[in-house]
Amino acid sequence: GGLRLLISKGFFDSRRKFLEVEMELNKLGYHYSKQAIQTPLNRFSAQSGPLVGLRQEGHKVYVKRK
Repeated sequence: GGLRLLISKGFFDSRRKFLEVEMELNKLGYHYSKQAIQTPLNRFSAQSGPLVGLRQEGHKVYVKRK
């Protein structure tokens, strides 16, 4: 639910760290555990998903797949 909403709103048009994703979901009223956010992020950033997971300065960041 919440991650699909963020994707549709263009939230991932720029690179986002996990903490940014978690904070944005909280702002929108989605209060998930870290694992409940990380698992769909991993699925969405899989080879056929709408997101790409990249390493930046030792942290994984997520951005919309081109």
